[in-house]
Amino acid sequence: MWGTTPVIRVDGRVLHVAAPDRTAGELAPLLLWDDLIVDNPIPYLFASVPRAEDRVWLAGRILDRQHPLTVAVLHRITDALVLDHTRWNRWEAKFLWTSAFGMWHEVDGDLQARGVNIAAMPLAQATNAVYGTLRGWYQNRERKDYDQFQRDLHRKPPRVVRAEIEDATDDDFADDAEAAAALTRRGRARDTSEDSVVEYR
Repeated sequence: MWGTTPVIRVDGRVLHVAAPDRTAGELAPLLLWDDLIVDNPIPYLFASVPRAEDRVWLAGRILDRQHPLTVAVLHRITDALVLDHTRWNRWEAKFLWTSAFGMWHEVDGDLQARGVNIAAMPLAQATNAVYGTLRGWYQNRERKDYDQFQRDLHRKPPRVVRAEIEDATDDDFADDAEAAAALTRRGRARDTSEDSVVEYR
């Protein structure tokens, strides 16, 4: 079942979250919101927080002048919610809907001809329908066009690439620190001299 994460913890507070009970026609534009912040995570995030008191607290933390929630944190939260609600990475869903809205008459017309009204569907199923339509079109073109479509679909935004590099660096540092600690523990275990000279091997 999609949308199975009932709560998240943000800055020490537990927030109740849920897949928004709204149609794709209402939700898809929230994925494309670029006002104030490029790739703005806030509209979809707030749509996924059903309790008014949680939204008020969240707004207060975002607007806090001394210690606000960073944009990077908001991106990570919204990325996780979109993935949980749709099984698509947020940037993939955004690419699909940007493409769909860019050729809406063709996409909607194709699906309507088959009796499918994606604007009235849940976001997850509608995103799958958009993907199926676009994939079918590109599969009927030259192979290089289809390959380019797949690359564009799965291309991670710079913010995600940067975060992955930073995480990998942190992991390497943690591994190095743990290795050093293990050597220290082993060296201490081998300390048999009276003047406590530690031997490392």
